[in-house]
Amino acid sequence: MKLKTNLDKIAAPVMEYKLPSGGLAYTQPFPATIQISPYGFTTESILVSNLTSTEKMMGVVKDICTLPDGFQPEKLLLSDQYFILAVARALTYGMDYTFFSTCPSCEFEEKHVLKVPDQLPIRLWTNNKDEVKDGVIHINDLSRKLPVSGDVVEFRFLTVEDNANALKYAEEKKKIANSAQDQAYLRRIAMHLKSINGVEVTPADWRELEENYIKRIRGADHVAIKDAMEELNCGFIQNWKILCENEKCRKAYTTYIPITNNFFRRD
Repeated sequence: MKLKTNLDKIAAPVMEYKLPSGGLAYTQPFPATIQISPYGFTTESILVSNLTSTEKMMGVVKDICTLPDGFQPEKLLLSDQYFILAVARALTYGMDYTFFSTCPSCEFEEKHVLKVPDQLPIRLWTNNKDEVKDGVIHINDLSRKLPVSGDVVEFRFLTVEDNANALKYAEEKKKIANSAQDQAYLRRIAMHLKSINGVEVTPADWRELEENYIKRIRGADHVAIKDAMEELNCGFIQNWKILCENEKCRKAYTTYIPITNNFFRRD
């Protein structure tokens, strides 16, 4: 049978987007922008496969965009990967991402529709001091001075591979310890610390760091580290400030934009 279809007339809407990291976080040369295409049959087959969630996401990334020669998808920053997947989802199924929030003052439930990626709040990294502003951070400013100890902590941010290792570590601890959640939490913080007072932190230091530093710091320093892990990372800003739509309330509150499976797939 000779098929007669319109497929040859359809051009895939391949689009070029600037990554949240600007390509600045990688040791291997990486472009600031990347071409992203919509999902195809291969993508959907990956998503319904028996692969792990991490393997699925890496497989999809390889299918929908072209990475630099020799660059492996597990080396992508997690925040860049999320952005790529969100854009591809929008190109495939439409830009609307729907979620709900509840006002803490009046308990009014609101429906929100974000246009992805145009209306999605995103924090960017730059290497140009002139571009620094609200929502744009210089790549050399990923550090904080802790309020109690005075220690200057420089941060790194997790790659896809790092995140997979953190999840694996949590599962291993869950099998052998009642305090598995605490251990996994400690490890995740340790993985985010690049240096302390100019002394580089390596994976071999994580255990000592957990026991002799993270567990011993004061509460205010702990909060400062947690806040920095959120506020200095590039990518989606999930805490969204809005006004309650209830005319009898209209109070401002912060809701959390959920990054669920439906964020990357059709509702």
